[in-house]
Amino acid sequence: MGKDELHEVSVAPIPPPLLPMEKHFSTADDTSACHLFTSAVFSLIKLTITVVLLLLIVITVLFFAFHPKELQAYVEDAALSQFDLDGNLLRYNLTLAIAVRNPNNKLGVYYDSVEARALYDGSRFGFAVLPIFFQEEESTAIIKPDFNGFGSLTGDAVAATYESEKERGFYTIEVVFHARIRVKAGALKMRVKKQVDCRVKLPVAAGGGESPAAAVAPVFLQRTECDVSYTWFLF
Repeated sequence: MGKDELHEVSVAPIPPPLLPMEKHFSTADDTSACHLFTSAVFSLIKLTITVVLLLLIVITVLFFAFHPKELQAYVEDAALSQFDLDGNLLRYNLTLAIAVRNPNNKLGVYYDSVEARALYDGSRFGFAVLPIFFQEEESTAIIKPDFNGFGSLTGDAVAATYESEKERGFYTIEVVFHARIRVKAGALKMRVKKQVDCRVKLPVAAGGGESPAAAVAPVFLQRTECDVSYTWFLF
């Protein structure tokens, strides 16, 4: 065989690449998963509605069983021995006696926290934290917030209101109480947020209110009823 002799070479064809097998999900599996999800959602909705209805039933039963009456509050006494505004700086000395009446004969009231804020023309000038206490059935409790010190008033019209009321001989002061209380009715406990809003008109102290030592605190003559509002909770 000569060295220029040609040899025929056969090439085998290359097979095509293997494609990944497609996964087929049955329609039955999809339907089952959707059914389980829908059932869970409806079960949760029914449970929520059941709990709400039970709470409403319990509240209704307790209302007719105990027939709770609203607590009442009155300003029994107040003294303003100093109320002197210099620019925006107010020097004050205010004491009050607030009577809180529990008219219920089956419900006692636990006062877990009581705070008092004193405001003039919408601007807060005093703050006091009062002792916690328990109020028995059909009883009256006297709380005595004491506001004494100095602070800045905000608002453009405060000075004008002060001068106008000073000429008239009285100041209109608002005292707001915020209390967290508990009421127990049988095995159920109820938490209540209570707000008491008292507005009083106090005469200008003798001596102009410029010096607490020289001023004579005016006598508070008129018993004033306060507004009481509630927000109820269950736990």
